Amino acid sequence: MDDADIKQTRLKLDHLQEFLGFLPPFCRNLQLPSYCGYGGGFLEAAMTGKQLEFDRRIHRLNKKHAKLSRGYRATMRKDGLVVMKPQRVRSAVPAKLLLICLAGLFAFKVFLLSSLGSSAYQYRVDNLALGTPVEQAGAWVMQIDPVSAFLATQINSFIK
Repeated sequence: MDDADIKQTRLKLDHLQEFLGFLPPFCRNLQLPSYCGYGGGFLEAAMTGKQLEFDRRIHRLNKKHAKLSRGYRATMRKDGLVVMKPQRVRSAVPAKLLLICLAGLFAFKVFLLSSLGSSAYQYRVDNLALGTPVEQAGAWVMQIDPVSAFLATQINSFIK
């Protein structure tokens, strides 16, 4: 083999080792031909302990970066080091808003029950239950329950 052949063989081996970096770990043990200068043995391209440790650290840093990209706050540790800590992801709809909407729906239901009376209200809910699936779901939500019936009678007694 002259110098040009050795250089070409070394180039092929470098490309092969670069390619091995993209393969999953179980595919990295390859039988190399003898012209690669390795003598036909196995090229052990599996990760060593240091490489595994490095990959774990990179994975941990990427996870932390993803958390920090959603928001963070700076805190100072006891030793004076400023550390960025991710903030919790808040819900798109706050619980307080959901409770206000639920209370508004309940108040509307009590108002209708007290103004229409229980028989007229029940007649309208029964007609609603005969409609489309969305209307049936509305009828189920608007049905008379003991709490709304009690509050409607209290409002009626207060008004009279």
